[in-house]
Amino acid sequence: PIINYLNKSNEIIYHICYKVNSIKNVKELFSGNRAICVSEPKPAILFDNKLVSFYYINNVGLFEVLQ
Repeated sequence: PIINYLNKSNEIIYHICYKVNSIKNVKELFSGNRAICVSEPKPAILFDNKLVSFYYINNVGLFEVLQ
């Protein structure tokens, strides 16, 4: 379903997920960079209600952060 997006985008990575100890620390790390918070931390049913958030970096792609 994302093939059209991938064909016309400059991103290197479509989507990658990192597991972290603290989402708050990640938000602080990204705040001074060119990352855009796409989704604030919220419980993810798929991951037993652990917090998940998404960040987008132009020409790189989408980062998922899972606490």
